[in-house]
Amino acid sequence: MDALETPVRQVMTAPLVTVDGDRPLGDVAGQFGRDGVGSLVVRTESGDGIVTEGDVVAAVAEGIDPSITPVRDVMSAPLVTVPASATLRQVTERMDSHRVKHLPVVEDGEVVGIVTSTDVVAALAPNLDEIVRLFAGEPADT
Repeated sequence: MDALETPVRQVMTAPLVTVDGDRPLGDVAGQFGRDGVGSLVVRTESGDGIVTEGDVVAAVAEGIDPSITPVRDVMSAPLVTVPASATLRQVTERMDSHRVKHLPVVEDGEVVGIVTSTDVVAALAPNLDEIVRLFAGEPADT
C-alpha cells in the first residue's frame, strides 16, 4: 500500500488533550509541557477552537498578559478537522489548503484525536525518497 493512503486513525495522537476556554493563557502554556503536546483543543460554549504553542508565544510577544487573558481570546476557530477515515494524502492536502500544522480528527461527530505535520512526516519517513521525488515533480514508484 502507498504510505500516503494510510488512514489518519493509524497515526493520530489519542486521546485528545483539551482545555476550557476560560483558563488563563499562562496556565495553558504550562500544560503543553506537562502533556507533551504542541496544541490543545479549546472547549467553549460557542464552539471549539485550537491553540498552539506558537499562538501562545505570538500572544505574549504582542504584550498580552498571560495571567489574565483567557485562552479563548487567542484560539483559532472554528476548528479545521479531518475525518478519521481520511488518508495521509488527504491530510496533507487539507493542511496545505488551510495553512495549518495541527488537525483534530473527527469520528462519529466527535473529536477523537489530533494529527500534526510531524506525525505525517514520521509516518512517511520510510518512504522519504518517494516523497522527495513527488515534491520535485518526478513520478512516484509504482
